[in-house]
Amino acid sequence: MDKMIKLKSLGLLLGIVSILIGLSNCSKIENGLSQLQWQIDFDLVNTSWDIQFKDAATGEFIGLHDDTRVEVNITGPDQAHVLDMAGIRHDLFFSTKGFLGLVLHPDRGNPGENDPVKITVHAKVDGFLPVQVPIETFHIGIQPIEIMLVNLNAPPEGVKVFHEENISNVVYGKLEDSLLLYTPGNRLELLIPKDTELRDKNDLLLGGPLTITLALWDCTKESAMQALSGGPLALLNVTQFELGIKQPASQVFIRIQDQYGKIASQLSKSMEATFLVDPEIFHPEIGRFVRPDDVLPVYVLDGLTGVWSRENTVVLEAFQNKVLARITLNESGMFHFGWMDQSYCPNPLPLIFSSLPEYSLLPYSFRLKVYRNYDNQFQYLFSFCIAGQTNGNSELRYLPVGKELILRFEPYINCSDPYYRSPDPVLLTGECSINEPLENHLLPLPPGEVRELDVVFIDTQHNNTEYTPASFAGYYRKIGDSCWNSAMVYKGTSYLYKVNPGEQYEMGINFKGQFHRKEIVISESGILHVKIEID
Repeated sequence: MDKMIKLKSLGLLLGIVSILIGLSNCSKIENGLSQLQWQIDFDLVNTSWDIQFKDAATGEFIGLHDDTRVEVNITGPDQAHVLDMAGIRHDLFFSTKGFLGLVLHPDRGNPGENDPVKITVHAKVDGFLPVQVPIETFHIGIQPIEIMLVNLNAPPEGVKVFHEENISNVVYGKLEDSLLLYTPGNRLELLIPKDTELRDKNDLLLGGPLTITLALWDCTKESAMQALSGGPLALLNVTQFELGIKQPASQVFIRIQDQYGKIASQLSKSMEATFLVDPEIFHPEIGRFVRPDDVLPVYVLDGLTGVWSRENTVVLEAFQNKVLARITLNESGMFHFGWMDQSYCPNPLPLIFSSLPEYSLLPYSFRLKVYRNYDNQFQYLFSFCIAGQTNGNSELRYLPVGKELILRFEPYINCSDPYYRSPDPVLLTGECSINEPLENHLLPLPPGEVRELDVVFIDTQHNNTEYTPASFAGYYRKIGDSCWNSAMVYKGTSYLYKVNPGEQYEMGINFKGQFHRKEIVISESGILHVKIEID
């Protein structure tokens, strides 16, 4: 049995947990976004996002071994202030090797407790389900974000996917034949009636053969919960609260697309979706497992804004010792069957990590998972990591009120060995108090060699002028290794950990849609001077 540490603390982390990094303030850019040059941007920016896109089944970076790029659109109140690492605003951003670095325009002002930066990341790539991830940033510094996408051909356990091209035919916008489609195991069945007229969001008729995608999440499976579309937070179409915590009985995705890429969003006849709900799903409002005749809320996602709206309800039915949901739908998209918890504590819980002084430069990086205490059932995934240097302060946000949960830490440092032993599990009582921080004294594993880097950019388009970057996320790996480790760069200074003198490593950064690399030979001692050419 895990050793438990009981604290009268708050409930659960949902969102980014990051070290507060104090950076110098600089003058305002007078010419606005369109005149911002990347050379100036690095001197002014003090808030950035290090986004990593991963396959939900394998954990591997998307595009690591090829040129696959994730297409990213930003919406939300602060979308106009989000720039790439070159200081340029785009309608669309693109990852390279699974990485995307974004920065906040300094004219926006620093994020704060009462003025967080609010954006939604819309990510899509061929062969994966699209996702919309809401993000609130409360502090300056580098914000690490991990986004999981479901591979249509190899989904994680607990996510059943049907994806097929050239199905049936649409003539003058109408479906020629009825369609009855199933996910593997017949857990989700979809019936689309003959002569259904299909229109897209611009009221244009679909035509020709169809590509249809169905997906169903079994939310008793930990792997499926980790792969919830958009993560555990939901941006809600309500007035009192903006963010809710997903508590799904199931999640369903339906996409109907024609040969021209138009996606059906309006149907003249109702589709009937029938799917199984695991009877071990916990009903949070009643305090027991779901039963026939229970009523579940139904939320639908607006793919353009990333906002979930409550649209309907579904009554559960008994079916061969199982629980079944049956609902009629007049649109395709992403659907959440279950609850959105909006009752979370108004204040964050301080999170303190410490270690012995001689290890203070080692970064810590953990993934956080939350389980219900009474039955040890997996409840939430934090697909974000705590990353930073010890002897600093972080915080836990969006903590549900009055729910006794277990918080577990697991190593997360991409694919290398962790630097610290994972802290013991913590029992969270759900009491809204900020007087008792969550403290962890970290015990280091053998750290190996550490080397300091002095990083300079060379602007090859402007007479090879040298610039010192302010703060951004870089990556490094030993030559021949398959994946990358994080190397946060603060004002041109970074550190490489667990390296071997005399061996060759490479450093990489995502800049202006390209992945720039620089080979490094680890010296016996001293500072390594690294110059990276940027065009």
